[in-house]
Amino acid sequence: MPMKAKLVVSLLLLQVTFLFAQTSMDRSEYKNWQVIDLKVDTNGALRWKTVNEPNKATITIQQFRWNKWVNVGHIKGQGDKSNTYEYRITPHSGENMFRVGYSELALFSKSMRVCPTIRNVNLGYRPYDRKVQDSIWLPDTSMYEIYDAYGTIVMKGRVKSISVKKLKRGAYYINYDKEMGKFLKK
Repeated sequence: MPMKAKLVVSLLLLQVTFLFAQTSMDRSEYKNWQVIDLKVDTNGALRWKTVNEPNKATITIQQFRWNKWVNVGHIKGQGDKSNTYEYRITPHSGENMFRVGYSELALFSKSMRVCPTIRNVNLGYRPYDRKVQDSIWLPDTSMYEIYDAYGTIVMKGRVKSISVKKLKRGAYYINYDKEMGKFLKK
Protein backbone atom coordinates (compact mmCIF):
# COMPACT_ATOMS: atom_id res chain seq x y z
CA MET A 1 0.00 0.00 0.00
CA PRO A 2 1.44 3.42 -0.90
CA MET A 3 2.53 5.64 1.98
CA LYS A 4 -0.15 8.26 1.26
CA ALA A 5 -2.92 5.62 1.40
CA LYS A 6 -1.53 4.25 4.70
CA LEU A 7 -1.54 7.76 6.15
CA VAL A 8 -5.19 8.32 5.10
CA VAL A 9 -6.25 4.96 6.58
CA SER A 10 -4.37 5.73 9.82
CA LEU A 11 -6.00 9.16 10.09
CA LEU A 12 -9.46 7.66 9.51
CA LEU A 13 -8.88 5.02 12.18
CA LEU A 14 -7.65 7.70 14.58
CA GLN A 15 -10.77 9.80 13.86
CA VAL A 16 -13.10 6.84 14.45
CA THR A 17 -11.28 5.93 17.67
CA PHE A 18 -11.47 9.55 18.85
CA LEU A 19 -15.19 9.81 18.07
CA PHE A 20 -15.92 6.51 19.81
CA ALA A 21 -13.91 7.59 22.86
CA GLN A 22 -15.87 10.88 23.02
CA THR A 23 -19.24 9.19 23.37
CA SER A 24 -20.62 9.42 26.89
CA MET A 25 -22.21 5.99 26.57
CA ASP A 26 -20.48 2.91 27.89
CA ARG A 27 -21.93 -0.35 26.55
CA SER A 28 -21.17 -2.13 29.84
CA GLU A 29 -23.70 0.15 31.60
CA TYR A 30 -26.44 -1.40 29.45
CA LYS A 31 -25.71 -5.10 30.09
CA ASN A 32 -28.89 -5.46 32.20
CA TRP A 33 -31.08 -3.16 30.06
CA GLN A 34 -34.11 -4.93 28.60
CA VAL A 35 -37.14 -4.08 26.52
CA ILE A 36 -40.26 -5.97 27.53
CA ASP A 37 -43.78 -5.97 26.16
CA LEU A 38 -43.05 -4.26 22.80
CA LYS A 39 -46.37 -3.95 20.94
CA VAL A 40 -48.51 -1.74 18.72
CA ASP A 41 -51.89 -0.70 20.10
CA THR A 42 -55.10 -0.24 18.11
CA ASN A 43 -54.42 3.52 17.75
CA GLY A 44 -51.11 2.96 15.93
CA ALA A 45 -48.81 3.70 18.85
CA LEU A 46 -45.73 1.59 19.50
CA ARG A 47 -45.59 0.92 23.24
CA TRP A 48 -42.89 -0.74 25.30
CA LYS A 49 -41.47 -1.04 28.77
CA THR A 50 -37.83 -1.04 29.79
CA VAL A 51 -36.06 -2.27 32.89
CA ASN A 52 -32.61 -1.36 34.21
CA GLU A 53 -32.17 1.78 32.12
CA PRO A 54 -28.84 3.24 33.33
CA ASN A 55 -29.24 6.85 32.14
CA LYS A 56 -31.35 9.31 30.15
CA ALA A 57 -29.83 8.54 26.74
CA THR A 58 -31.82 9.04 23.54
CA ILE A 59 -33.81 5.99 22.46
CA THR A 60 -34.04 5.34 18.71
CA ILE A 61 -37.13 3.79 17.11
CA GLN A 62 -36.40 1.85 13.91
CA GLN A 63 -38.60 0.30 11.22
CA PHE A 64 -37.45 -2.34 8.75
CA ARG A 65 -38.12 -1.16 5.21
CA TRP A 66 -36.23 -1.37 1.92
CA ASN A 67 -34.13 -4.26 3.23
CA LYS A 68 -32.59 -2.17 6.03
CA TRP A 69 -33.37 -0.71 9.44
CA VAL A 70 -34.47 2.94 9.09
CA ASN A 71 -34.57 5.41 12.00
CA VAL A 72 -38.14 6.69 12.25
CA GLY A 73 -37.97 8.50 15.57
CA HIS A 74 -36.12 9.40 18.75
CA ILE A 75 -37.27 10.00 22.31
CA LYS A 76 -35.43 10.93 25.49
CA GLY A 77 -34.94 8.05 27.91
CA GLN A 78 -36.11 8.41 31.51
CA GLY A 79 -33.18 6.60 33.12
CA ASP A 80 -35.11 4.78 35.86
CA LYS A 81 -35.32 1.13 36.88
CA SER A 82 -38.65 0.66 35.07
CA ASN A 83 -40.12 2.89 32.34
CA THR A 84 -43.00 2.91 29.88
CA TYR A 85 -42.76 4.59 26.46
CA GLU A 86 -45.05 5.34 23.54
CA TYR A 87 -44.28 6.52 20.02
CA ARG A 88 -46.76 7.08 17.15
CA ILE A 89 -45.67 4.97 14.16
CA THR A 90 -46.42 5.18 10.46
CA PRO A 91 -46.60 1.65 9.10
CA HIS A 92 -46.18 0.81 5.43
CA SER A 93 -48.38 -1.69 3.62
CA GLY A 94 -47.90 -5.36 4.45
CA GLU A 95 -45.89 -6.72 7.34
CA ASN A 96 -43.94 -4.21 9.41
CA MET A 97 -41.09 -4.77 11.86
CA PHE A 98 -40.07 -2.32 14.59
CA ARG A 99 -37.37 -2.25 17.23
CA VAL A 100 -36.12 0.21 19.84
CA GLY A 101 -32.72 0.82 21.36
CA TYR A 102 -29.55 2.89 21.38
CA SER A 103 -28.14 3.44 17.89
CA GLU A 104 -24.87 4.87 19.29
CA LEU A 105 -24.17 1.45 20.81
CA ALA A 106 -25.85 -0.67 18.10
CA LEU A 107 -27.91 -2.12 20.96
CA PHE A 108 -31.53 -2.90 20.07
CA SER A 109 -34.47 -4.89 21.32
CA LYS A 110 -35.75 -7.91 19.47
CA SER A 111 -37.93 -6.79 16.60
CA MET A 112 -41.69 -7.11 16.69
CA ARG A 113 -43.92 -7.71 13.67
CA VAL A 114 -47.26 -6.11 12.96
CA CYS A 115 -49.53 -6.41 9.92
CA PRO A 116 -51.75 -3.32 9.73
CA THR A 117 -54.62 -3.16 7.29
CA ILE A 118 -53.05 -0.65 4.91
CA ARG A 119 -53.46 -1.00 1.18
CA ASN A 120 -50.35 -1.45 -0.92
CA VAL A 121 -48.85 1.74 -2.30
CA ASN A 122 -48.32 0.89 -5.93
CA LEU A 123 -47.34 3.34 -8.63
CA GLY A 124 -49.42 1.48 -11.23
CA TYR A 125 -46.22 0.88 -13.19
CA ARG A 126 -42.78 -0.33 -12.38
CA PRO A 127 -40.68 2.81 -11.78
CA TYR A 128 -37.75 1.42 -13.74
CA ASP A 129 -39.95 1.07 -16.84
CA ARG A 130 -40.68 4.77 -16.90
CA LYS A 131 -38.97 8.03 -17.70
CA VAL A 132 -39.96 10.82 -15.36
CA GLN A 133 -39.80 14.52 -16.16
CA ASP A 134 -41.48 16.47 -13.36
CA SER A 135 -43.19 14.38 -10.69
CA ILE A 136 -43.75 10.92 -9.35
CA TRP A 137 -47.27 10.46 -7.98
CA LEU A 138 -47.94 7.90 -5.27
CA PRO A 139 -51.52 6.66 -4.72
CA ASP A 140 -51.18 7.42 -1.02
CA THR A 141 -48.85 9.40 1.24
CA SER A 142 -45.70 7.36 1.75
CA MET A 143 -42.18 7.61 3.09
CA TYR A 144 -39.61 7.67 0.27
CA GLU A 145 -35.89 7.96 -0.53
CA ILE A 146 -34.28 8.71 -3.90
CA TYR A 147 -30.65 7.76 -4.52
CA ASP A 148 -28.36 8.78 -7.36
CA ALA A 149 -26.22 6.30 -9.33
CA TYR A 150 -23.52 6.52 -6.63
CA GLY A 151 -25.89 5.52 -3.81
CA THR A 152 -26.12 9.01 -2.30
CA ILE A 153 -29.53 10.04 -0.96
CA VAL A 154 -30.60 13.07 -3.00
CA MET A 155 -34.18 13.36 -1.74
CA LYS A 156 -36.27 11.87 1.04
CA GLY A 157 -39.46 12.60 2.88
CA ARG A 158 -43.09 11.61 3.32
CA VAL A 159 -45.45 12.84 0.61
CA LYS A 160 -47.96 11.79 -2.02
CA SER A 161 -46.26 13.62 -4.91
CA ILE A 162 -42.48 13.79 -5.40
CA SER A 163 -41.23 16.69 -7.53
CA VAL A 164 -38.08 15.61 -9.39
CA LYS A 165 -37.73 18.77 -11.51
CA LYS A 166 -34.43 19.75 -9.86
CA LEU A 167 -32.78 16.36 -10.40
CA LYS A 168 -30.22 16.08 -13.20
CA ARG A 169 -30.87 13.74 -16.10
CA GLY A 170 -29.97 10.12 -15.44
CA ALA A 171 -30.84 6.96 -13.56
CA TYR A 172 -32.08 7.06 -9.98
CA TYR A 173 -33.15 4.51 -7.41
CA ILE A 174 -36.33 4.99 -5.42
CA ASN A 175 -37.55 3.42 -2.20
CA TYR A 176 -41.19 4.08 -1.30
CA ASP A 177 -43.69 2.39 0.97
CA LYS A 178 -42.07 -1.07 1.10
CA GLU A 179 -41.00 -1.09 -2.55
CA MET A 180 -37.66 -0.49 -4.26
CA GLY A 181 -37.12 0.45 -7.91
CA LYS A 182 -35.36 2.55 -10.48
CA PHE A 183 -36.46 5.38 -12.79
CA LEU A 184 -34.90 7.59 -15.45
CA LYS A 185 -35.07 11.38 -15.12
CA LYS A 186 -35.52 13.01 -18.55
